[in-house]
Amino acid sequence: LKTIPTAFGELDVIKVVQTLPGVKTMGEASSGFNVRGGSTDQNLIQFNGGTVYNPTHLFGFFSAFNGSIVQDMELFKGSIPAQYGGRISSVLDINSRRGNKEKYQGEISLGLLTSSLALEGPIKKGKTSLLLAGTLMLLPCVAIHFAIRTAEKNAAQETDMLLQRQHMEMQTESINALEQNYRLQRKSAHEFEHHLQVLHDLLEQDEVFEAKAYIARLQGSRSYRVISVNSRHTVIDVILNQKYQAAMESNIAMQIKVNDLSQVTLPTDTLVVILSNLLENAIESCRRIDGYREITCTVLYDEGLYIAIANMSAPVDDLSTTKADTLHHGYGIGNVCMLLDKLQAEYTFTYEDGWFRFAAEIPE
Repeated sequence: LKTIPTAFGELDVIKVVQTLPGVKTMGEASSGFNVRGGSTDQNLIQFNGGTVYNPTHLFGFFSAFNGSIVQDMELFKGSIPAQYGGRISSVLDINSRRGNKEKYQGEISLGLLTSSLALEGPIKKGKTSLLLAGTLMLLPCVAIHFAIRTAEKNAAQETDMLLQRQHMEMQTESINALEQNYRLQRKSAHEFEHHLQVLHDLLEQDEVFEAKAYIARLQGSRSYRVISVNSRHTVIDVILNQKYQAAMESNIAMQIKVNDLSQVTLPTDTLVVILSNLLENAIESCRRIDGYREITCTVLYDEGLYIAIANMSAPVDDLSTTKADTLHHGYGIGNVCMLLDKLQAEYTFTYEDGWFRFAAEIPE
């Protein structure tokens, strides 16, 4: 067999059979064969007396037999012995050689598309031996590697597109929130001037009791106060102000603590993803419980960015978002953690006594 020319460095037993008279190949990229006009399923192939039902790999491109361990083979094209049964076309009987009973040795065959390995040696010297052989298909490995790389590339592109989409949506929401905040502030300023004028007139007329009653009515009708977070970092200020307004509209108390964040250098899209998703998840969690709801948010900078968010919550079993459209509503806690891992940040989250707490320290 070793004298037969090989294709791509692979010694193929079936290719050897196809060179015999009366045998016709099924095609250049196939290891099947036809004998004297018969079909492939009319051939019986045996290896050491056992029937081989599929003698090929990779859709018929390569043979399943390791040529380095084949001792002999015999092709019956007619007058088939009765011991082989009733196959119409042919019988191919292949036998492997016996392993070396005296010493251990091996053989490696390297090819462009496949590589094979054969190991043999004595189990009990001079009496019994062991012969092991295997073939590695390099082409599927290359194909799988290419498929994995393609999938990773597509996933990265999808993530980038999602970040860009979320960033654009966040910018639009931020503009709308700032516009609404500006209108609320103008309305509050106008109403404040009106209330001052009314109180001034009441006091001028010595209507102290009426002035106190008027103040009491104002306190009772106050919905929520308008704040303006100023950390000297525009993106963080916009996010915190926007989420504060969203919390107040859902009747959720929110406490915010910041210091000078002007030295934070994290990319804008990273800040948007982390802060927006954490605060949105906190608001979403509070909306699912009744009674008093509260969120605390701390964002501090000291040679790194420290973020701590705590919110009242029902017992937590699943950290993923409960929103139907997860593609448009963020990554959830799990994927925020994946982003923090890429930033080599340290983070922790716990649930205890009705509070869900998330803290992260991001180096810069």
